[in-house]
Amino acid sequence: EDTEEIDLGESKYVNFLSVGLAGSDEIVALRRITVDLIIDSRSINLRNSTTVSGEFEDGTDYSVTLINSSEFNAEIKVGSETKLLEEKDTTPIGGFYVSLIRAMSSFEAGNASVDILIGPKLIDLASNSNVSELVSVNNTDYLVDLASASDNNTIIRVKKCEKASAKIVDEETLIEATTEENEAVGGTAAENESVNETDIGGESGGGILKKTSVGML
Repeated sequence: EDTEEIDLGESKYVNFLSVGLAGSDEIVALRRITVDLIIDSRSINLRNSTTVSGEFEDGTDYSVTLINSSEFNAEIKVGSETKLLEEKDTTPIGGFYVSLIRAMSSFEAGNASVDILIGPKLIDLASNSNVSELVSVNNTDYLVDLASASDNNTIIRVKKCEKASAKIVDEETLIEATTEENEAVGGTAAENESVNETDIGGESGGGILKKTSVGML
């Protein structure tokens, strides 16, 4: 298991899995945080008419070209498909997910520069619902878990699953299994319920409580 803080627009390896933060939102009044993560991501800077090529972990090739841009948007070509993106937009292009992090200067002025994230998988995590998700990259399973987030960054935990038996189990199954185990040792219903709550913020009383919805078998 590995934990890393990732800034908005950054791509970072967490337990050998490349994770890019395409979007992050914290709603304090609702005690809710959501993040958009591009899995097996690549962080790329594109300049006037440049093409950047590479490959993802599974060997799939990608080719990205900057077609046009302003200070607020950019026209990006991936493979044979072209789309116009506004800053902070994330959309599928050419079979991959592309997020326009920032656009700088004008294409017509000859000094255009845009920063993007690109990757084959996009997952959305939220503190009050889908806090974890199992993803597979190059025949390896990873459990990606949302620890905390703000409007500008997030903390992500990643567990590498060596066995094919790793899977997501629903919350009711987890609660039932925990309840039976606690009752076997004399636990109360209140204790059983508390076992299944985790403080996402990592500080007693200061974080957002979530129901654990993922288990490793």
